[in-house]
Amino acid sequence: MRAGLNCDNRPKKGGCQAGFTLIEAIVSMVMFGVSFAGLFLLFGIAQQTSINTQKKMFLNLMANRIVETIANEGTNTNTAINPFSVPALYNGSISDCTVYATTDVPNYKYHWCNDLKEQVGPFSGYSGEERMVSVVMEGADLYVDVSLIVDGGMDGQNLVRSYFSRRLRQGQL
Repeated sequence: MRAGLNCDNRPKKGGCQAGFTLIEAIVSMVMFGVSFAGLFLLFGIAQQTSINTQKKMFLNLMANRIVETIANEGTNTNTAINPFSVPALYNGSISDCTVYATTDVPNYKYHWCNDLKEQVGPFSGYSGEERMVSVVMEGADLYVDVSLIVDGGMDGQNLVRSYFSRRLRQGQL
C-alpha cells in the first residue's frame, strides 16, 4: 500500500482509485440544472419589474405633462382653446389615436395618445386598462384627473397604474 492513501485494505488492480461515480456526476448536474433554472426565473422576474418601473415612471411624467399642458392653456387668452372656456377639448379617452386628426386645434390628445403608444405600447383592451383624461368645470375651478393604466405583462394580469389629479383656479395660473 502506498503511503498517504487509504484504500480500506481492499486489493484493487492498479492500486487505489479516487474520483466521482456516474451517479454522483448525474446528481450534481441535476442540482446545477435546478439552481440555474431558479436563477433564470428570478432574472426574468427582475427584468419584467424593471420594465414596469420604467413604464410607471413614464406614466407619472406623462400624467404630469398632461395636467401642466392644460394648466398652461388655462392662461391662454384665446377662449376657443382655453380649458376654462371649453373643457371638452381636453376631456376624453386617449386610447385610440386614430379618432384624432392631426389638424385638430388643439391636437394635444393626439400627441398624448401617440406618446403613450410609443413608450408603453398600444392600447390592448384588457380588463381594467384605460387611458383617460377628465376635465370638469365646477364653479370657477377646473378639476383635471388623469388615469393611465397599461398592461405590465402577463396579458392583462399585471397592470401598471398612474393617477394624477389637480385643481386649477383660473385666477391663480
